[in-house]
Amino acid sequence: MRKIKIEFLANLAIILSTIVFIYVVVDKFYLTPNKNINSLLTGKTLSVPEIDWKRNNFTAILALQESCRYCTESADFYKRLAKENQVAKNIPIIAVLPGKIESSQSYLARLGLNVKEIRQLPLASLNVNSTPSLLIVDNTGKVVASWVGKLDSPQENDLITKIKTL
Repeated sequence: MRKIKIEFLANLAIILSTIVFIYVVVDKFYLTPNKNINSLLTGKTLSVPEIDWKRNNFTAILALQESCRYCTESADFYKRLAKENQVAKNIPIIAVLPGKIESSQSYLARLGLNVKEIRQLPLASLNVNSTPSLLIVDNTGKVVASWVGKLDSPQENDLITKIKTL
């Protein structure tokens, strides 16, 4: 009788630890956006013939995908960023999406996001491997700052401050 109880408790402990392990793995890799994944881009020079970096001192690249949950959840921040940037007349924001232009325009309209330029490019051409990503690129094509994922309020404010000071 005692042996059965010990076996039952051992099996229960194994099941519970497996559930906790699965939860941690799923949360870490599938539910929480990785905010450091593009940090390696800062300092790199992008070669994207479709974008003329020399037109402006700095350009903001907003890399999105329609299927990206965090892109949609970040829409209010991107609208705020576009509005504050438009008032300050700072740097142009180019939205880059891998889908067709018409589909991208429709997606951005659904989000209420108004940007001057939309480009259809594979995200890999920007060395971006996660969305949403925002890159600040200088007039030589060098990435001077990058952010990825759904940002929290302090990160959003830091980003807006950074753009205003360029």
